[in-house]
Amino acid sequence: MSQTKPVTVGISLGSSYSRVSISSIIPTSPSSFACNSSVLSNDLGDRYTPMVVCEEDGGFVVGSAALKATMRSKASSSNKGSVLPSSSILNNLNSNESDAFFAHLRDLAANASGLGLKSTDRLRVVLSVPDSTSEAKISEIVKAVGSGFGKPSTILGVISESSAICCAHGLTGSHDSKTPDANTNWKTGVVLKWGTSGLTSTVVKRNGMSGAVSVVSTSSTTDCGGEMFVDKMMDHCASQFKRKSGCDVWDSKKAVAKLRLAAETAVRTLARGTSASVEADGLMEGMDLRVAVSKPRWGMLAGSIVAKGKTAMEECLAKAGGKVDCVLISGAVLDSPLAQEAVKEVFGEDVYRGATGMAVDEVISVGCSLHCAMLVEAEQKGTTSLTATVKTVKDVSLGIAKISGGAIEGEVLPVITPGSMVGVEITGTLGGIVKGGEVAVVNIGAGNSIVAKVGDCEEGNITVGLKLGEEGGLVVRVGDEIEMQC
Repeated sequence: MSQTKPVTVGISLGSSYSRVSISSIIPTSPSSFACNSSVLSNDLGDRYTPMVVCEEDGGFVVGSAALKATMRSKASSSNKGSVLPSSSILNNLNSNESDAFFAHLRDLAANASGLGLKSTDRLRVVLSVPDSTSEAKISEIVKAVGSGFGKPSTILGVISESSAICCAHGLTGSHDSKTPDANTNWKTGVVLKWGTSGLTSTVVKRNGMSGAVSVVSTSSTTDCGGEMFVDKMMDHCASQFKRKSGCDVWDSKKAVAKLRLAAETAVRTLARGTSASVEADGLMEGMDLRVAVSKPRWGMLAGSIVAKGKTAMEECLAKAGGKVDCVLISGAVLDSPLAQEAVKEVFGEDVYRGATGMAVDEVISVGCSLHCAMLVEAEQKGTTSLTATVKTVKDVSLGIAKISGGAIEGEVLPVITPGSMVGVEITGTLGGIVKGGEVAVVNIGAGNSIVAKVGDCEEGNITVGLKLGEEGGLVVRVGDEIEMQC
């Protein structure tokens, strides 16, 4: 690796866990490149870090160590509730705790890349956040991560989880995909993110002209989240323990904390194995917990939760017009054969499933690091063409319209509506355009507009594309050639 080249890092900030990836760029021709990405392991060998920090002995401990300490001393007042605070870091930004957490991720990336802690200024980062994150919260997160990394300019951008998933599978047309057909053989796709907090379903379409991906709709449900699978396992084990010992686990916060750790481990084991044993030494009153759970038994226990996710996927398929060519999955729940079978039942077995060999619970951080590598490559080549940025827009509504005699003619065609996801590149098509004419990009809410001239194009239809630029500004593309920064 060059001694001056930045190290490109992707960080997935989920609802309960974070993951860190590093990407490297491999030139494939004078005009194109491919990216390789690897997910980093911490000192414990885990490829994820619980988003928990707690103070201990005058300092801070992070991740799994903090989680265990938190469970011992600050268990939830509701015994049956999760003892892992959902988005605990994201709810306590720009604090000593968040600085410690993001500094931990910085050091993890610096050490894994060979930079060492004295050269962390060479790190460049792209973050992903849950799709429901507001613009105000995104700004807070960027500031907090920049503070933890010690240099705000380290953060190159923030993308949504669905955009990161598309990027990881090579669907943005921004780099050479691991699977050559990824950018050519699909038109309508669905991105599923099924993790701790619930299931998010995003319908995307491929722009046949540029290969860019546009977000059509996004919907989320929280009634089938990963925590519910753990709760179901805890309920089963607690009832078995009470039947054998007469002790009610829910009467002891410490016992609940130990049971949750054991249940989480068992749920992960059942994602890849045929059985699991939920074990906790000295769970309560000196008695040990040992509960064997077979895969068929687990299917019966978790079936009602999977059914709720299946219903959400069926609603997503209806929004996509009843047929899709591509389904991409992410999130720890989708590591389970139960959930994967539900995906096949809803969308079919013949749809394109993206690049092979990618862990579903790591794909978001991989996509972030790949996007970061693209940004750095674009910066070094002197181009600002960024085609994989997605942000949540709450108060912007944009449309396109024809211009005649210096004024807007006819109705404005909405392209971005309030609260919608701004995709990799969102497009709209206007008819009746004459050569040398003009189109307007209209901020519908504010009433103002930006005018772009149509160049040497064929008369008839013209496609106008909108995308977010490197600094968050809007880039307007008219036809195949004209781009203007707004």
